[in-house]
Order: sequence, then structure tokens, then C-alpha cells
Amino acid sequence: MLDEKDALQVKIDRARLQLPEDARAAIDAVDWRGAIMQIRNNEGYDFIQLAELETETELLLCGLANPEDYPRQIEKGMGISREATQKLVEEMNEKVFKKIKEEMIKIAESKKLSAEKAAPRPVTVTDKPANEELARAGIQITGVSANGNGNPRALESREEILERIEKPALPPASFEPHPLLAEKLSKPMQIPSSKTVHSLDNLTKPAVPAPPKAAPAAPKKYEVDPYRETPQ
Repeated sequence: MLDEKDALQVKIDRARLQLPEDARAAIDAVDWRGAIMQIRNNEGYDFIQLAELETETELLLCGLANPEDYPRQIEKGMGISREATQKLVEEMNEKVFKKIKEEMIKIAESKKLSAEKAAPRPVTVTDKPANEELARAGIQITGVSANGNGNPRALESREEILERIEKPALPPASFEPHPLLAEKLSKPMQIPSSKTVHSLDNLTKPAVPAPPKAAPAAPKKYEVDPYRETPQ
């Protein structure tokens, strides 16, 4: 049959197993028993007093004791004054309970970060065959686009995209002339004409007659008829 001390330890072990996994991990991450031994070196408590402090602390950590009763149980079990109890509780808060709380916060933040990394990303819907054709044409499609109303716009079919690539829509016929050309076209057309310069020198000079044309050469006359033979 178990004695009272062993029965209490069994009760503590069972309660500890019922703690959340994060709470157990935080408690195990802090050397709270080592902190109690350090108090003994500083304050000079004996081993019986430290054993009582360890038991009351473990009961509190496992949820078997009320935090409000912790100072009174320490004072009664260790047989120390109220002032010494108050000082001891403050030291335990600083070296044990505060550190366990910090470890629990670290564990919670680590789990949250891991959950964010493991969360599935939104799947981008793309038309792979169509994207390959567009990529060869120098056009990139990253996903489903939205129309002017903010609603998703359906992707074009392969045939529609190929037809648009092979027969691109021509821009509307519009011609905007260059500003200099537009300025010239807006002015009235002027026909170039020869300009006669009238000056005193031109009026007083006599007109120079044109040189006479050469007379046509007279036909050559023959003294003897070239077609008639001279008698011998």
C-alpha cells in the first residue's frame, strides 16, 4: 500500500499527463527545481523545507492547487514568517513562473508561424496549352484577370487565342499628319510664276536682234551631165 507521499506523487503525475502539450513543454523547458536549489544556497533553507516548497510548486504547476493558496501553504509547510514567505513567493515568480509563461508564449507563436507557412496558397487557374502559345508569341498570362466590374473574366479558349494571334485586330484607321505637314496643308497653294524685273537699265537698253538664220546651201551645178558619157 502506498504511503501518503507516494500517493500524492501519483496524483501529481496523473494530473501532469492531463495538462495540454504546450503547458508540459513550457514547464519542462524551465529548470524550476534548479531554481529552488539556488534559493537554498541564497537563503539557507534546509532540505526538508525545500522539499515542501518543491511539492507545493509542482501541485500549482499541475493545476492541483489554487494560486491564492500557494503563499499560505508555503508559510505553513516550511514554517517560515510571513515576510520570508512574501520574499520567497516573489523570487519564485521571477525565476520560475514568469519564465514558464514566456516559454508558453514562444511555443504559441512558433505554432502560429508554422501554421501560416503550412497553409495552402490560393491556386492560380491558368490554361496551360494557351499559355504556351502565348509565351511563344511574347505574351504572358499569370492567372485569371478581372473585368471592369471586378469579377473574374473567363479565359479564352485555345482556338480563340490562336485566331487572335494569327489575325490580330487592326487599329482603327486614323491619320494624324505631322504638325509641320499640317501647317503646310492648311495654307493656300501658290503656283510658281516667272518674275519680270523692271528696271531703268532694262528699259533703256536697245533690244538685241536675233542672229539671222543661215540660208540653205544651193545645189551643186555640174557643167557636164554626169549621166551622159563623153564620146571618144
